[in-house]
Amino acid sequence: MLLKYFNFNTTTAVFKETKLNIDDVIYLVGRHSACNIKLPDENKIISNTHGIFLYKANSWYYRDISSNGSLVNNQPVQNNEQIALKKGDVITICDWIVVVKDIEETEETSQNVGESWTGEENLLVRCVGVINETRDLKTFRFVSASKSITFNYQPGQYVVLCLNIDGQEVYRSYTISSSPTRPKTLEITVKRVEGTAKQSKGLVSNWLHDNIKIGSEITISGPHGEFSCSNNPHAKLMFISAGSGITPMISMLRWAYDCAPHLDIIFVYTARTKEDLCFDREISSICQNNPNFKYVVSLTDPSVSDWTGHKGRLDRPERIQDWVPDFLERAAYLCGPDDFMKTVKNLLANLQFPIGNFYQESFSPPKPPRPVGPPKPPSETVFNNQVLFSQSQKEINCIGEETILEVAEREKIKLKNACKVGICGTCLIKKLEGEVNYKEVKTKTLTDKQKKDGLIFACVAYTVGRVVIDA
Repeated sequence: MLLKYFNFNTTTAVFKETKLNIDDVIYLVGRHSACNIKLPDENKIISNTHGIFLYKANSWYYRDISSNGSLVNNQPVQNNEQIALKKGDVITICDWIVVVKDIEETEETSQNVGESWTGEENLLVRCVGVINETRDLKTFRFVSASKSITFNYQPGQYVVLCLNIDGQEVYRSYTISSSPTRPKTLEITVKRVEGTAKQSKGLVSNWLHDNIKIGSEITISGPHGEFSCSNNPHAKLMFISAGSGITPMISMLRWAYDCAPHLDIIFVYTARTKEDLCFDREISSICQNNPNFKYVVSLTDPSVSDWTGHKGRLDRPERIQDWVPDFLERAAYLCGPDDFMKTVKNLLANLQFPIGNFYQESFSPPKPPRPVGPPKPPSETVFNNQVLFSQSQKEINCIGEETILEVAEREKIKLKNACKVGICGTCLIKKLEGEVNYKEVKTKTLTDKQKKDGLIFACVAYTVGRVVIDA
């Protein structure tokens, strides 16, 4: 794409031209010296990084990320709104006019860019890199195995892996740790779980560590999830993570460094020892190169002696007040082990943190309260509901506190599933008869077509009376 731009408020307009190459994908425009398209502005009305030109899905777009706004063809552009561009479009940035002089569309460039992977369809990918991040964390880097693909997703989202382990089809969700601004590869960072790969808790993670090599091929679907800062208009953020919960945070930090360097970010990361710090050198470098980003690290192992930084868990008011003094002014993104997230969320709530600015990522399934008291023996349990699996003609008695997936697993009936929280869509299955409810569990929104087709989320759908499932 060829851009022509000039300042209309000068006595003699000096026209400049810049050609944007689709291979670079992202171009920054603003008054900062690091911008690809620098617009001098003595009055400092133009933001350091005012906007972004980006190429995806075979099209060029302009996105405003400033506080003062932009115009496209004299129409205001909302903050973070993406506008598709065509030849002749005019972008107004304060006193500067940027004209789209030409957009080249050739068969050759389309082949070089490839298709954009944006839907939830299955995709065969090939491993092209395995990186040992720490003693128990590995990053696996993938490209499309069968055709040229650019990976289009929101930083913080996740994919579902479909694997064959010992003859069994297994699905698991993993956060994408790479950034969508580097779209030709996709990465996940996986923690090895103590014990053997045969133990269910670490079945898939340990299998990946032991079996995925350069050249290995697997199937993924996605992207999934709404845990992302990319569309949040909040200018001040704090990322709080522990352990492998760093994976969505590094994706969002990488994205912010490439696309939103104006954001004010404090990155809080707790780990057991220095050897357990993942991406530490990269995060430090990013924060050193952008004064708007700050990195706060705390080690939690009390036996650590050769460490002069913060120590201890984020479990006391004075720690969050010390590490992030203006935390009440920020939007919070939290990810880590369940106990860690529960502790931090309670801590913030006790400090009157506005819940509307709180975002949390977790793959642990939310469950409604179970009946209080000791469990009844099977002979005394009243099974007042039924699930009929039409293909196998198995009709199973069940209780209203069991999900359809739980009923199926109890009876060794195989249903696809991954996240078990009703958001990835892997467990979508057709309901032929009957009613289900989700007991206030927040699920991914079904499309009108999916609703018309009778699809339900088996992992969080509870039976109401008798239900017939197409399985």
